[in-house]
Amino acid sequence: MAPRYQREAAAVDRNTGGWGRVRSSPPPLPKSCTRDNLFAGPPRTSQIQDRGRDRRRMIRSLGPGVHRPAPHPGPQRVAGKRRSAALPASSRAGLPQSAQFCGAEPEAPNPAAPFRAASASSPGSPPVAPAVPATKRPLVCPEHCSDIMLGMIKNSLFGSVETWPWQVLSTGGKEEVSYEERACEGGRFATVEVTDKPVDEALREAMPKVMKYVGGTNDKGIGMGMTVPISFAVFPSEDGSLQKKLKVWFRIPNQFQSNPPVPSDDSVKIEERESITVYSTQFGGYAKAADYVAQAAQLRTALEGTATYRSDTYFCTGYDPPMKPYGRRNEVWLVKT
Repeated sequence: MAPRYQREAAAVDRNTGGWGRVRSSPPPLPKSCTRDNLFAGPPRTSQIQDRGRDRRRMIRSLGPGVHRPAPHPGPQRVAGKRRSAALPASSRAGLPQSAQFCGAEPEAPNPAAPFRAASASSPGSPPVAPAVPATKRPLVCPEHCSDIMLGMIKNSLFGSVETWPWQVLSTGGKEEVSYEERACEGGRFATVEVTDKPVDEALREAMPKVMKYVGGTNDKGIGMGMTVPISFAVFPSEDGSLQKKLKVWFRIPNQFQSNPPVPSDDSVKIEERESITVYSTQFGGYAKAADYVAQAAQLRTALEGTATYRSDTYFCTGYDPPMKPYGRRNEVWLVKT
């Protein structure tokens, strides 16, 4: 008598007129997926059995080329010890030692295991692409990061906000540009300097470091509040464009001026600066480097012939946190000589 799968395949041939074994023909629709019972609710036990039977018949009707998973070899005995079936050497390569062996003596480590080539695969199987070694990343504690971010947000939203002490000496304007002459007090500042990057990119790197320091990333672990504006010095070229250099200056609040906390980040420095006199003009919106350059050019035009100022550097300032969408205040300061 023929095997069972041959008898079922012959039955499929008789029922379908020989089309059941042709690969180009569409497979017969399973009984459990007909239009009548598509929305008939959960399948019954008989329907589940029909699905399995239809699937097995379809696999057999497609011929011997259909992939069938090989059965697990089961437990084996090695040197009198029972352990799970060992994986081939090509499959064990690159796995951690605990995953390579289960109850047997470990083999010598293979230095080339993370870079297993295609030749290590079994004959007849498709080539295996070389594995890319994992990149080592510094360990980061999520709880510590969340504490830092929470401190920054809490300090910027709920901390005390001071204004950089200054005195307005005079005001002026020309055409559509108005400006003030201010005498700004000195003191201790937290500074971060970034080089070899455009101003906008350097500012995105430097500003979070200052905010972390002010928010509690210091030796005392306390939020100091905010002082506005936060200024950063830029360095123009001869054609007016900005060089790839930036230095952020954050004036430490008055409460901590005499003994400022020590920054935990080595890139944050505490410096003392004398008072300065500046010519300031104000504008709104989310300011970019191009906006500061344009406003500085307009201020120079308004001061032409009436004032002297430094040409090698000037300050760009901001008063508002990033989450404030409207009513923003930005300024450009030209340092008086």
